[in-house]
Amino acid sequence: MSTYRVIEILDTTSIIINYGKKDGANKNDKIRIVEIGEEIIDPETKESLGTLDSIKAELTIDTVYDNFSVCKDISTFTYNALLSPMNQFQKTSRTINELNVDSSEVSNKKMPDNKVITVGDTAVTI
Repeated sequence: MSTYRVIEILDTTSIIINYGKKDGANKNDKIRIVEIGEEIIDPETKESLGTLDSIKAELTIDTVYDNFSVCKDISTFTYNALLSPMNQFQKTSRTINELNVDSSEVSNKKMPDNKVITVGDTAVTI
């Protein structure tokens, strides 16, 4: 996973990152804009395992230049007209259940929750 940066915000639908054709970028590649979080340390080895990052956005490279790319949040929707119209009412729900953990060992670290994309944000290839 390589990291790059947001270098310009063109408008409300397009950003530029410093990842281009010379770096291996291709049209339709996926990238994530992330907020870097707290460092996670293994308590036994004291080794850094990385950071507890938060994903601000998952974007698609729309236009590739030699040294940079224009990225957008591109959604696609495909449906089969032959399917029953009742399928549109299907819903999936998700529940997060509490774990049976030792409450004295809860760290209470929080993932960053800033979802606003700004110049200088980290961009990672997926």
